Amino acid sequence: MNFNDKKNIKIGIFGEGALVDLLTTGFLKANFSLRLMANQKNNQFESQVHYFTSLREFAKASNVIITICSDGPELENILFDDEGIANMISTNKTIVDMSSISPEEIQEISEQLTEKEISFVDAAIINEYQEESGTIQMILVGGEENAYQRVQPIFQCVANSVKHVGANGATQFYRQAFGVRKISN
Repeated sequence: MNFNDKKNIKIGIFGEGALVDLLTTGFLKANFSLRLMANQKNNQFESQVHYFTSLREFAKASNVIITICSDGPELENILFDDEGIANMISTNKTIVDMSSISPEEIQEISEQLTEKEISFVDAAIINEYQEESGTIQMILVGGEENAYQRVQPIFQCVANSVKHVGANGATQFYRQAFGVRKISN
């Protein structure tokens, strides 16, 4: 799949809160096709987003899936339960996690997804949203170089700068070391 061709990219965002709204706004502004779960319905986006009631259908309809979970156990459930995303998708898709969890949890999840031959990166927003420019200042991405190369063009549409910072879990180290702020409600 060519991740430089917007019309073929179908982004699914699974999560709640201000970060979901921020990314949804940015990706819609950049003319991406978006998928959300029905419980994430926001009247502001209703006519522009495809909503799903089934996690299975959501996962199948998305080729880039962004997860934003409250903690490691929630992320593991969403990915690896019997009806989890990792058990429903093919290897030509990429999962991006933007949860605030430990680097060790990210590394463990990365290993499990690698065993399933699923492309995975973790990402963090730096300097948050810039109201005047309508963009995110910077997104840090951790993961294998080829996985980073797949998501870089997508994130470049919503951020002024996108940086690869190393292996999976690296963004969580930056979060901890430099007090990267979590966007919340």
